[in-house]
Amino acid sequence: MNSLVKKNKSLKCGFVIRLLSIIALVCTALSSVSYFFYYDSDKINGEWVYELTFRFPYFMNLISLLLSIAPFVLFVLYIFKYHNKLKATVLVPIIYGVLAFEILFNFLTGSSRFYYGMIFALIQLLVLVACILALISALKGFNKKIYVIIAMSVCLLFEALTLVSVFSMMDWYIEDSMYLYIFTSPLSIIGSISFYVALLLFATKNRIPAIIAVSAKKKNAESINPEQALRVLKDKLDFGMITEEEYQAQRAEIISKL
Repeated sequence: MNSLVKKNKSLKCGFVIRLLSIIALVCTALSSVSYFFYYDSDKINGEWVYELTFRFPYFMNLISLLLSIAPFVLFVLYIFKYHNKLKATVLVPIIYGVLAFEILFNFLTGSSRFYYGMIFALIQLLVLVACILALISALKGFNKKIYVIIAMSVCLLFEALTLVSVFSMMDWYIEDSMYLYIFTSPLSIIGSISFYVALLLFATKNRIPAIIAVSAKKKNAESINPEQALRVLKDKLDFGMITEEEYQAQRAEIISKL
């Protein structure tokens, strides 16, 4: 049984996904320095001078910081520690849920890092909808991978547009000696892009058991329709909870009741 579990639950594209997840977490953590430092402006001899100053984030900014880094931490934990455990199924939907909540929070508070006008606001709303669809798909064990593909593609498009906006401001940062933003802004985007690509690879190349597989024991047999029962059964096989012979026998029993 142990060998069956290890075989069925090996991570496909594991090296690439793990590498991208680490790059994403490190880049995002380093870019988070910008939450603790800002440039204080002062006019000297008719010219504006900007001085780098430390300031602990205000409450709303602190919430934004925690929301921005939480998906990266959760994903790294899942990939490196909990991927082989059925009970960690809930982590993947939580990641998409946190992504959706972060976008909604930043949109409503106007605290998004790259809030540059109506076009970006509309794209953020599109990303929000896409992440919600990905969340629904994750709850069902990625049975609709197209939702995840759409969500991550839209997120990558948003980051690409953001990258263009950031580079358009580089001359201003250099002119006013705002070197911190020259460092943190591209890092943040690199981290996000690495994260979205890792999530896309993970969702398209791997399966996670549907939430129903975790809670099936708490439900009466009558409350689970045949389609759900077959899905639960397949998840149990894929995650080494039953043997191939047990799977075939139980599958035949379910089909006979249709």
